[in-house]
Amino acid sequence: MQEWLGENRRQYETFLRVVNFLMQEGFDPVPTDPLRNQEYRMDHTRAMVDLLGSFPELDMSPPLKLFATGALFHPRRSVWTEAIDVEIIGKDSEIDDDQLIAVLEDLVRQMAPDLIDDELTMVYGQVDWLKQSLWAMGCGNSDYPHILGLLQQGNLQAAEAKILATPGADVRLLRPKAAAQFFSILNMYLPTVVHKEPRANWTVLWDLSLVGNWSYYSGLVFTLYHNRSGQVLANGGRFDIKTPTKVFTGAGFTIYLDVWQDALAIRRGSRDVS
Repeated sequence: MQEWLGENRRQYETFLRVVNFLMQEGFDPVPTDPLRNQEYRMDHTRAMVDLLGSFPELDMSPPLKLFATGALFHPRRSVWTEAIDVEIIGKDSEIDDDQLIAVLEDLVRQMAPDLIDDELTMVYGQVDWLKQSLWAMGCGNSDYPHILGLLQQGNLQAAEAKILATPGADVRLLRPKAAAQFFSILNMYLPTVVHKEPRANWTVLWDLSLVGNWSYYSGLVFTLYHNRSGQVLANGGRFDIKTPTKVFTGAGFTIYLDVWQDALAIRRGSRDVS
């Protein structure tokens, strides 16, 4: 019992550090309902955009900096997880990927100052590059939605088989690679893409099979992993979401507090990696 209470206290202390940091950085809290259309909430981003879309007069210049907190439901695992969702929403030209990654990096320091950098790996994907590179390989316009859907479902084998049905197509971009190797292959198909490594102090890999969990992702996507447990600590990316009245462009990420606590417990040696 005492151990359980201690874990909950540590998670609450982490939550307070994150919320205080975000408010000091100019992010405003947005309440989100745990239900959406009579189903359990699985995504804070959509909830925030739905709320913003309900305001007929909305000024998004400069970009809105928002966050939401609360439990999210994981349908595949049938469990709830405590999460904090951070968003920057505005005009496309005003959304800075580097700024968002910098916020995540600073949050890592707030949440886990003793979690050393070599215990973390960031994997980047890019939805638009996936589409363009498939076209450059000769895949048809109708192939892309099918391939994207397979990747969103986590069915890499079927996605690769669909790509390889096109003569001369290449699936090397759909496996994690260090930046130098990844961009040397990508530039064979998209020669104008310039490598610009997003800011981060952890191990960085690139993989175009990473397309995010939701269909609204439209550019850079990313997932931060804890190496020793293999768990996802945070994920997110750039998005375009349509509501009945507007199109919202932004970038954001979700951090999972219970997973962070597991990673820290492993770091302290109080929990097994099994």
